Amino acid sequence: MYYLILEKLTTVSLTGCLNSTSPYVAILTPDEWQRHHDLFNMDIDMEFIIGFAHSTKAEVNSDSLTGIFKIPNQKDLLDQAMDFSFALDERGIVFIDEHRHVADILAQIQVNKK
Repeated sequence: MYYLILEKLTTVSLTGCLNSTSPYVAILTPDEWQRHHDLFNMDIDMEFIIGFAHSTKAEVNSDSLTGIFKIPNQKDLLDQAMDFSFALDERGIVFIDEHRHVADILAQIQVNKK
């Protein structure tokens, strides 16, 4: 899933996302990230974990940030937490998520944003 950040999040194709001058949000599965990460042309100096995380953390690269979010379930802290990775630079952010957590959050934002 690819979005341009305009007045509202606007759904676009991968090509539309990469060719736009507007900032973007991309949501990829780990397999999609492995296949397409070079297309985003992010300056990532070191490999980063895109799977399971013990905690939230971010790494500073020369021109980007990479990291992983681990967000506990507020209703049951002992339940499984949401976790997903990200890569961010001045052009946009790519979320790497195999569970659709980010897609669900962005869908809520699209509905609630006025």
